[in-house]
Amino acid sequence: YLLSQDLLFSFMFYLGINICGLDILLFTFTVSHITTEVHENNNIGWLNVALEHSVNITPNPFITWWMGYLNLQIEHHIFPTMPQHNLIKMRDEVKRSAHTLGLPYQEKHFFTAYMDVFKYIGECAES
Repeated sequence: YLLSQDLLFSFMFYLGINICGLDILLFTFTVSHITTEVHENNNIGWLNVALEHSVNITPNPFITWWMGYLNLQIEHHIFPTMPQHNLIKMRDEVKRSAHTLGLPYQEKHFFTAYMDVFKYIGECAES
């Protein structure tokens, strides 16, 4: 009897950890990547790809902590070797440079981006 309770607890703990891990992956990666336009032209340049195919999630202390600074996907793609905690320091400069070059700088609030993911999944299901 005791062994079966331990086994059940272990399984439930394992399941809970995996669900949390899946949520973290969903929160961190899909909200910043899945809702951007797909282009057939692959010769648009590295900076254009980084800016056109990434979305930042508006930073606030909780979101930045929860996403491990990966809410700054644009800066992460432009400066992939920069320590993540320094990405916030580049945000204003990257945003200003994108505007100067006439390139998009996409930033959304977390819940807007999260709802966009589900909207996109619905569009994919209908097509």
